[in-house]
Amino acid sequence: MNRMFSVIGLLACLALVLSVRAPVPLEAAAPKPPNVNANANAKIHNAMSAAPMAIARDATILDWPATEGGDMVVLRQGTNGWTCMTDMPPSPGNDPACYDAEWMAWNDAWAAGKDPEITRVGVSYMLQGGSDPSNTDPFATKPAPGDEWVDSLPHVMLIRPEGFDTTIFSTDPKEPVFVMWAGTPFQHLHIGVPAKHEAIQEPNKKIRSAMSAAPLAISKNARILDWPDANGQMAVLRQGTNDWTCLPDWQATPGNDPECLDGSAKVWFDAIMTGSEPGLTGPGIAYLLQGCTTASTTDPSITEPPPGAEWFVDPPLVIFVSPEDLKPADFPAHPTSGWPFIMFGGTPYEHLMIPVEDRHK
Repeated sequence: MNRMFSVIGLLACLALVLSVRAPVPLEAAAPKPPNVNANANAKIHNAMSAAPMAIARDATILDWPATEGGDMVVLRQGTNGWTCMTDMPPSPGNDPACYDAEWMAWNDAWAAGKDPEITRVGVSYMLQGGSDPSNTDPFATKPAPGDEWVDSLPHVMLIRPEGFDTTIFSTDPKEPVFVMWAGTPFQHLHIGVPAKHEAIQEPNKKIRSAMSAAPLAISKNARILDWPDANGQMAVLRQGTNDWTCLPDWQATPGNDPECLDGSAKVWFDAIMTGSEPGLTGPGIAYLLQGCTTASTTDPSITEPPPGAEWFVDPPLVIFVSPEDLKPADFPAHPTSGWPFIMFGGTPYEHLMIPVEDRHK
């Protein structure tokens, strides 16, 4: 006890000496108040990281309520119809999200415990990935005993009035493309996008090019085809074991644009190549993670830009094809805006282009 008092006394004396040698103004010694603006800016930055900057920069930014049952906090009012939300506090991962208007209505219904009224295809982004307590129960707040949080790749999410057939799409969250909360009114499709370049161990240049179009979990087992030769034949470069087909960079364009297509998207692709009707019976997904270079965004028959025009160069993206018509009023963005947009609209080959990066990083 005496030793403790001696130490305290010594510290007190030292403090006195220091105070005499270097007087400290009372204002400087007082603790600084927290920088509320800096905290808000950090949260805005976090929310914006969920989507390409072309979308996030003008989106409304919401933060989670400070208390359970409270209202969302508006950190910034937006102007483009998109809403981005900060990292969800209860989850262990970093999972901000950006929603278009249709998805935001879905989210409001989920938050209220009501069935959503889905009227069109909706798009949302979670490009930092996600952590969910359950892949089957939309209202679970923590994993069931013995289960772990469901972590998913950075991804795009889609909703549509018709839902997604689980005999076509997986419900396994370990797959890059899967249906979340299948069999409930809140089911939606996750489309995983790798956060960084995946090393491909493949000596054949064309096969390696084709595999770079999609997440390696898909392309490593996909069938690889070459583009048609002079006789219109597409050589099989490698047989696959899943439902995906990948093609290498198309030499007819100036850009690097390999692609990978699931079963429905391959039907759609074959129809374009032959000029026939796609006759789709369900939706499909295609990946172009190296970007896309096209001669026209309106006419699928144009193979080169007209004199004086340039090629359309899109950033890495995913494609959504569907038997149902896409409405231009639902996706009014111009092809160069960096937003999801309809390509070949009004033709049998129309599809939704969904950028997953900005045109210029």
